[in-house]
Amino acid sequence: AAARNDALSQWLNALAARKHINVAIIALANKTARVAWAVT
Repeated sequence: AAARNDALSQWLNALAARKHINVAIIALANKTARVAWAVT
């Protein structure tokens, strides 16, 4: 995500700077699942 400049990558990079990387990965999975749930 560091090489990308979209909003989701910026959010993930900011979160990873504050939290442990594993927490950031779970947060990304949760956010993706919420988006997928909202679309269906």
